Order: sequence, then C-alpha cells, then structure tokens
Amino acid sequence: MMMTPPLLENEYLSLAKWRRDLRAPYLEGDGTSSRHNRFRRAIPAVGTWRLDDLRGLHGREIAVLVDLDPLRLIGSELDVTGCLLPDRRADAQRYEQWIRAGHRPPPVEVLETEAGQLKVTDGHRRLVASRNAGAVIQCWVSPTVDVPSGDSDSNGQPIKTGLTFEMWSKKGPDAFEGSLFCQSMLLTHEVILSPGLEWTS
Repeated sequence: MMMTPPLLENEYLSLAKWRRDLRAPYLEGDGTSSRHNRFRRAIPAVGTWRLDDLRGLHGREIAVLVDLDPLRLIGSELDVTGCLLPDRRADAQRYEQWIRAGHRPPPVEVLETEAGQLKVTDGHRRLVASRNAGAVIQCWVSPTVDVPSGDSDSNGQPIKTGLTFEMWSKKGPDAFEGSLFCQSMLLTHEVILSPGLEWTS
C-alpha cells in the first residue's frame, strides 16, 4: 500500500540523513565493507516518503519506500540472463543467505523511466539476491511525472521530470500525471491519504 506524500516538510525523511544512517555502521565499526557485514539498522516503514536536500528546476525530488516483486524491476547491470558480473556473484549469494535467514538488506534505489518501467540504479546485488530467495524487495522509488507546464518534446511527447515536494504541495494528486507507477497505485486503490488529509477539487 502506498501512502500519498505528506504536505508538511518535516514529515519527510531527509535524503542526507538516510545516507548518513546507511553509511554509519561501516564508518563507526571496524571498517568492514557492507558486502561482508550485514546491515543491522532500522529501516523506515513502508509508505515513508523521502525528500532530497538539493533543489532542482521544479523543486526537491521525493521518493517513496515500497515493497515490490523483484521480477518487476529492471537491472541495468545484469546480463541478458539476469546475472551479475562474475566478480559480484559471491556477494549476491551472501546476501541471499542473509535474506533467507530473515534479515532485510537496505532498500535499493529505483527510478521510474519515462516509459514507466522501474529501473534499479543502486542495489543490483540485493536485487539478484531477492530474486533468488523468492523474497519481496524494499525499494525507494522515485516517480517520473509530466513537467508542471505540460510542455511536450519535438515528438509531441510530454516532457518528464522527477516528482518534487513543491509539485505535490501545489497540485496534489494531479502532480502524479504521467507516472505509471503512481497511476497504477491510484487505479488499484492502493493509495491512501496521509492521516487527516483530504483533497478537494
């Protein structure tokens, strides 16, 4: 189930804070790589929205934490058979063992493409491990939507951009326009409003 983005900025998880939390166990410990040292920190609840600290042309991009079928994701670093490069396969096997033992790896980073596909940008070993373990995978999904101006490219196709906090604050659910990921959640009634939040047209 996907919760719509909060309207209040302080209800988002900061991307910078998430990155610090992700690195902390390995920086504070004995320096062991995350490839050999299982992640033991708490992971935010599914439905949590994350806010980028950098401001782009349309504002600060947001992403949502969701559980997905790993077979639904595209792995750009995988070969045609869905395999990693040989030097990365041992890591994926180790991650698979951790997952089968009931441990959750950190969520992978996923970008919605202009065509509406969900492409892994960071976390291919975790992707393969989850597929092999037959487990759902947690993902930070960054939706791609139509630009607020509604402009089209030279082929008449809508110009796309990442969904931002500012777009959501101004347009509400209309900001989802052009995102197959967000629209599929709406059409299957898997989106719920944040507590106490109602949209009026």
